[in-house]
Amino acid sequence: MRLAPFFEAIAPYLEGRVGHDATVARLYGVARPGDARVARDAERLAIYERFVRLHRAEALTVFHHTRAVVERLHGGAGWLALVEDFFVAQPMRHFEINENGAALPAWLAEVAAARGLPAWLPELADLDWWSWRAEIGPDGEGDPAAGPLRIAPEVELRPYRHDLLAWLEAEPRPGAPAAAPALVIFWRDPDLDGRHAPVAGPRGAVELAVLKMVSEGLTPTALAAATGLPRSRIQETVDDLRAAGILHGSIDHQHQGG
Repeated sequence: MRLAPFFEAIAPYLEGRVGHDATVARLYGVARPGDARVARDAERLAIYERFVRLHRAEALTVFHHTRAVVERLHGGAGWLALVEDFFVAQPMRHFEINENGAALPAWLAEVAAARGLPAWLPELADLDWWSWRAEIGPDGEGDPAAGPLRIAPEVELRPYRHDLLAWLEAEPRPGAPAAAPALVIFWRDPDLDGRHAPVAGPRGAVELAVLKMVSEGLTPTALAAATGLPRSRIQETVDDLRAAGILHGSIDHQHQGG
């Protein structure tokens, strides 16, 4: 068999869209009784398919909280079925294995109700995803302590309709998170550990104002004039965000004078 027809037959099988028997018949024809060659090749094909199925499951290991919820509701078989259905809808294309799970939160939002999964599960998958991305995202160029004040490249702000962080930290953990708007910031700290935290209350409002100041290139004086925040509070928040690893660089001479 030429390569093109071979890959046309094998690709749907390895992606989980076509069964083993149909693929064997297409590749090798219908085996005659006692045809050891076809039986041997069919067995090898099955071994390879099991390897690829494990590979698909490995690609979604970053979604550990999401998996725990699915398994609590539908068992281990329910999670494996979800993995297979997801990769039928979203075949692997990325060379970095875990990047192939990027579309899982959006896909869950489409199928959660039909699969008997809670409406907040796509948000939990999103939180799992950005927790992982914060930890493995690319570093910025140059020394994080040098240069102008800037937001670290791993930082991400995500809004949710449920208080996922409070739910994850609760002991014992309730069956579902509270339906309450929440904003979560994801970043990587100076020890290179992925972190996330709620952005809430008066302190969160000041942190958001400082992040807006940095992203728009405003001076502390301009922020103080626009918000009424004391310059000392702005500087204190900048220092806290730099120590956490959320901001890099420093307020330069121009900003100091402004």
